Amino acid sequence: MMGAVDPPWTPPGSPDEPPRRSFEDFEVPVPAEAPRVRRPAVVSTAALVLFVAGAMNALFVVLFEQAGSIGPLYLVLAAAQLIAAVLLITMSPIGRVAGLVMGGLGVVLGVIQATSAATSGLMSMALSGFVIWAVVASGPSFHRR
Repeated sequence: MMGAVDPPWTPPGSPDEPPRRSFEDFEVPVPAEAPRVRRPAVVSTAALVLFVAGAMNALFVVLFEQAGSIGPLYLVLAAAQLIAAVLLITMSPIGRVAGLVMGGLGVVLGVIQATSAATSGLMSMALSGFVIWAVVASGPSFHRR
């Protein structure tokens, strides 16, 4: 093309400026920082285990109408497990202690239960042991705010 003349210079942002093309953008985009996970997945899983255990203990009393001496004990255990699950989910420092206590109590009750129903007792011990491991392994996550 002979005699081609460059178009006159226009200031950036003026209405006659042609649209910019992607190769004209010389700014390198900076990726946004990845959001921090507030709660490790293992703590969420331990809280879920405690929540399900508490719900099952409460259902045991309601469905089988345990009004004797064992019924109120199961209700207290269910309430303590549900409270510990909520404290673990909120990552409060006392939730760590509550998780350890409920896990230890679950292991003891699993040993007692294993004398009559081995499979059920072993599962109880395994799940309670997981709760203890999860709380101990994620100890640095439980910090004061």
